[in-house]
Amino acid sequence: MGEKINDYEMVKILKQGRFGYIYLANDKIGLKEYVIKKVSKSDNTSAINALQRESKFSFNENGLPQVIDFLEDESFFYLITAFIEGITLEEYWKSIDRKKYLSTIQNIIGKLEPIMLKLSEENVIHCDIKPSNIIVKQTEDKFDLSLVDFGLAIDKNEVENRALQFPLGYAAPELLLNELDLVTAKTDVFSLGIMIWRMIVGKLPLHHPNPSIYTNLQLTHPVPQDSRLNTELYEIIAKATVKPKFKLPPNRLQREEVRLLLQESISQRIDINELSSGIQDLSTTKKRWFFFSKGLF
Repeated sequence: MGEKINDYEMVKILKQGRFGYIYLANDKIGLKEYVIKKVSKSDNTSAINALQRESKFSFNENGLPQVIDFLEDESFFYLITAFIEGITLEEYWKSIDRKKYLSTIQNIIGKLEPIMLKLSEENVIHCDIKPSNIIVKQTEDKFDLSLVDFGLAIDKNEVENRALQFPLGYAAPELLLNELDLVTAKTDVFSLGIMIWRMIVGKLPLHHPNPSIYTNLQLTHPVPQDSRLNTELYEIIAKATVKPKFKLPPNRLQREEVRLLLQESISQRIDINELSSGIQDLSTTKKRWFFFSKGLF
């Protein structure tokens, strides 16, 4: 199986990801391009597990990754996926004029909605939605989005028995507390709400340099209003990012009480259809969007 990796030529490093190097590659004939994620067998177990997990999520739908192969040799594991042309939303957003913030967000959520609905059909939760995991391809007459990096994704058709350190900032409380059986499509909607907040304000909400304090804020405090956010948009974000009302820190409560509070908060969140329709209903002419400061990542 190791010899099959020789069928690909790694052209350049696209980036060094959290679990290893990511390469642009071709099939040596040059007819097709691929992305290869390469993880050392001497790397930590979580890196290898994430790559193996990601290899199971392959789709034949526009806007979602297609896995070509999962290979290994004596030293490395390789995940080969079809190349998706474009730049990350993180990079794309830097080029957007503040007067076009709302219309651009409407385009983004409008394009993400069918992708999220497809994942819901497949019973898949991405669990790591953020601007760096969304690829934008824009031409004069077309605007396309793709959602990539399924290394933390959950297949609800399978029993999950793992503990992961989900990244602070975008992750919903049920992920941070590793109650993975409670995760639903609304877990990803939570991340979308945080993403919209950051795109407008230019930083993540509730950020704190102390990880313990930051975790507590992320678990318990509502996403705050900000002067750069239109009131109507903030109300939509707040409905997408409902959190539990813990009377005490979760680690001082019985697990069953924590789970009940998590379930209640998840049920109160809007779904992707409601998020999208709410965003689309906002008007660029009635709201004073041009007063926003430019958000930077």
